[in-house]
Amino acid sequence: MSRGLSRQQLQILGLAVAVSRLRYGSPRAHVPRDTPGWNVPIVNGRPYDIHGALASHVLSGARWLPDNANGSTHSTVHQDTSPAAMSARKSASRAIETLRKRGLLAYCLIGRWWDSGYLLTTAGLATGLLHELRVPDLERRLWLLRIPAHKQKREEWNVLEPLSSPAFSLRSDSDESDVTYSGSMKPYDPTRDPDIDGTILTKAIAAIA
Repeated sequence: MSRGLSRQQLQILGLAVAVSRLRYGSPRAHVPRDTPGWNVPIVNGRPYDIHGALASHVLSGARWLPDNANGSTHSTVHQDTSPAAMSARKSASRAIETLRKRGLLAYCLIGRWWDSGYLLTTAGLATGLLHELRVPDLERRLWLLRIPAHKQKREEWNVLEPLSSPAFSLRSDSDESDVTYSGSMKPYDPTRDPDIDGTILTKAIAAIA
């Protein structure tokens, strides 16, 4: 299932698994469905596992800059617009879209634009688990991407200076420190998620192991 994927694409899937683990306690796969108004299947009402801004920041060195607009309280960020950062963003977005076309990711659409992006499918999760990343400060970085009205106040996480990319690594089975969820964003209850598909994940993992 990972045949023909680039190192960048495998890292993107590994990062998506890390985000999914943080949100749900254990990584989850989602099933895209036909939706009126869309010419491709999507997942409705679930927050992203990955998108271009997150991938280019974590994996490709694109810095995030603190927002200074009124009301931001230094708790939100925007991406550096230097040529190098924009090139990294475009590269990540192209890689993500290729993964979607291969059935490893699916569009996710939610009423809040800052939660929209892409989600892992069963095939994407099976591959991503073999390349899962450990990303320091991941919850804080997800928190920074949300507008102030939709997250808890965490002054210690505010950004006053440009935020560089983290030093990520491959996650091992013994790593637990990076999956502790402090509750800065309300966790999603997977038992109420009709799009989650875990029935064939074990077989999918076995097929590529």
